[in-house]
Amino acid sequence: MTTDPECACFGGADTQPDTPAANLAMIPWRLATHAGFNGAMLDRLHKAPALARLTTRDPADPAIALLDGWATALDILAFYNERIGNEGFLHPATERRSVLELARLIGYAPAPGVSASAWLAVTCDTIPGSPEIVSLPAGSGIMSIPGPDEKPQIFETDAAMDARPDWQDLRAESVRYVAPKAGDDRLMLQPPTQLRTGDMVLIVGSERDTATTSPRWQARRVAGVTDVPPDTADQIPARSEVVLEAPLGTAAAIPQLAPRVFALRQRASLFGHNAPAWESLPLALRVGEFLPIAAAALEAKAIKRAIVGGIGDTAVSAIGYGGILDDISEIIEFDTTRKLAPGLYARRRSSWADAPFPATRDYVDLDQVYERFVAGSWVVLRAGTTMETYKVTEASEISVSDFGMSGKVTRLKLSGPAMTAFSPRSTTVHGVSELLGWAMTPVTEAVSGKSVTLSRRVAGLSVGQRVALTGSEAASGAAAARILTIAQIGTVAAGGDAPQLAPPARDAPRLTFTAEIDPPLTPRSLRINANVVAASHGETREDAIGNGDATLAFQAVALPGKPLTWVSAPTPLGRASTLELRIGPARWREVADFVSKGPRDRVFTTRTADDGTVTIQFGDGVTGARPPSGKGNLIARYRIGTGLVGMLRAGQLSQPLQRPAGLSGVVNPLPASGAEDPETLATARANAPSTVRTMARIVSLADAADYARTFAGIGKADATLVRDRTLRAVVLTIADTRGGAPLPGDALFDNLEQSIAAVRSGGDYAGQRHGLPIALAPYRSRRFVLHAGLVLAADAVAAVVMAAAREALLAVFGFAARAFAHPASLAEVSAVLHAVDGVTAARFTRFHRQDQSASVAPVLPAATAARLGNGWQGAELLTIDPAALQLTQVQ
Repeated sequence: MTTDPECACFGGADTQPDTPAANLAMIPWRLATHAGFNGAMLDRLHKAPALARLTTRDPADPAIALLDGWATALDILAFYNERIGNEGFLHPATERRSVLELARLIGYAPAPGVSASAWLAVTCDTIPGSPEIVSLPAGSGIMSIPGPDEKPQIFETDAAMDARPDWQDLRAESVRYVAPKAGDDRLMLQPPTQLRTGDMVLIVGSERDTATTSPRWQARRVAGVTDVPPDTADQIPARSEVVLEAPLGTAAAIPQLAPRVFALRQRASLFGHNAPAWESLPLALRVGEFLPIAAAALEAKAIKRAIVGGIGDTAVSAIGYGGILDDISEIIEFDTTRKLAPGLYARRRSSWADAPFPATRDYVDLDQVYERFVAGSWVVLRAGTTMETYKVTEASEISVSDFGMSGKVTRLKLSGPAMTAFSPRSTTVHGVSELLGWAMTPVTEAVSGKSVTLSRRVAGLSVGQRVALTGSEAASGAAAARILTIAQIGTVAAGGDAPQLAPPARDAPRLTFTAEIDPPLTPRSLRINANVVAASHGETREDAIGNGDATLAFQAVALPGKPLTWVSAPTPLGRASTLELRIGPARWREVADFVSKGPRDRVFTTRTADDGTVTIQFGDGVTGARPPSGKGNLIARYRIGTGLVGMLRAGQLSQPLQRPAGLSGVVNPLPASGAEDPETLATARANAPSTVRTMARIVSLADAADYARTFAGIGKADATLVRDRTLRAVVLTIADTRGGAPLPGDALFDNLEQSIAAVRSGGDYAGQRHGLPIALAPYRSRRFVLHAGLVLAADAVAAVVMAAAREALLAVFGFAARAFAHPASLAEVSAVLHAVDGVTAARFTRFHRQDQSASVAPVLPAATAARLGNGWQGAELLTIDPAALQLTQVQ
């Protein structure tokens, strides 16, 4: 529009643009105000010759008062002209009707809100006689326990379910067999072991059965035994904790194949352990005696040659004196008329009781008869710190005479390495091996990853079934819960890390999920309940809403209940109405409009008023059928209740409205999620253009983000192209309207994922997706710490200014104002504080992320979406921690 160049009130020759700039909050189309119009008319009085004599400018003059009246009229016209013009554009429009009509022109309707969703864990009675299956029909109601200033809310189950007592209170494997490893200083064995301090225990595996010289065995003396009673609450059986005198050796010496543990309860010595020292033997036994004078001189000379020349055992034996000459070599002179008779142990100094066994020896003689040593058992020979284990291949009783002693003993024939490190005097034999059972050790590692092994067998579980996991976080001990989907059901050999220790024919069920168990949970606190069903906010009603009248075109009828419940669904807008309309036996279908509808199409449209009242409108018989006439024949079945009032805390949903036999209780282990209040004018202005931007298709990164932002229940979304070597994907980071992070398995997360898949595959969820894969990822919440001292103006009211500064920081650095992967800078914080009236300066003492050490950093980074293992992780959202915001007044 162009102004009159002669009218000063319009700015002379200036021209206002015909097309306003985009995204203006107000288009400046007001020509002038009262003062401008009045001044312009007064200024033109002297230019009209007919009015040249009118020189007064007194407002009380009738002529001047007339101009003032016209200025008032023009002011009003200019005001409404500007307002009407602004109402024709989406951003500057202030009237709800204007926004609705403008949005409807591009196929957009303000969102009516969506109800919250929650997962319910059902528990059944376990007392004798209770039903084995408890059936809950779809639509079963559960009421919440309200907190302060809250009202009870009703949720209803989305599907029917059959709950079973056997599916609840499932526990993770809290104990497992743990194979012995290097450095272990104790063993867990099944009681009663009857071990005592000083007993020997032997750990040996199949390696020693197949290779008699294998080094994979361990023997240790017992330093103590503690019997631990069973813990029935945590399903931990009794066990004996056997403390070893010394830790187990290196990994190369630890049995790996079917390790067994034996108690060696009998300690024995070898025959000869108490033999007198060879040096203490009488000379006649140790050396020998001279024979009578009649001995042949030849024999004496032969003895002398043997002494001097060392002719060896064979030669000496040939003359009848074998084994007597070793220790009489110092005797040089002999009486040639006599010969020397050898002592009984003359050549035994090197083979006496202190001498090691020869390499070829494969038996030992015990110091007496031991009836409990039998073939097939294990023994350990110990000499000082040297030990070796052997398998007994034969045990027999024999009489032995040696070392100046004789007696009946047990002889053990052994299979194993050479016994060159042992002697009769130094060796102790530990034997009479008794096999002991390994006991299960309490699991201390946190339950994490995608799999969990159950402590007992359970029948009937299926792939795709939801389960609730509750327990304590391993890191902090805080209560935690997750809803996961079963991806695979299998079995593993009982025994955990060491199935070879478990009794034969035992196995344990193992559940594998579609997502990680995050955060990790402590094994003893973990409880799994497979009786899980989805529920949503809203109470079902069925009303006769009016009388059909076939004589009326576009008949309209209002629903008596409000607000109408919309539930989360995998549709392009992320929601679906719960309204069902029946007229007689026929069900009528809701449509967006009557365009292209025929006179026989049983369809209707709905409109939602500002107060939440929903009005149903029928066709005129040309575009859409008219309802048949009848009294009370318009039957509506629908649910009421929606919005953020349904965002309940974990544990609030616990009052079932129907209690079938066998039902013990119901609870929501996680907070409700996915709710959204009816859309405001501000959000409608922001979201309406997305209809023409995306056109119900996802091609670019902006399309993906816009599609997610308009999805019911999503508060923030951002799409990022992530590259990992040769792999590329679009990672769509999302947050719900309350700042929560939707997780896989949540209704909001799953519905958005299915909706995106449907759009990208032409409506077929199972079809081929086009372009790069889109991976949904919950955002990662990160907080930062801020400590600052504020210098205030001399006339400032400290309490007011400090409160305003805190409020400004929380607003600028809160969830609603921040963007994903957007850093926070000290300059930005300083600018916010200096914009507060009354603040003259700020001194910072701490400005850092919570996961960083205390410092004053110029910039705090926020990570973008990235690859994480075999999956993807969302971007970070960096916000201020209200609890870590400290503002003080300084001089």
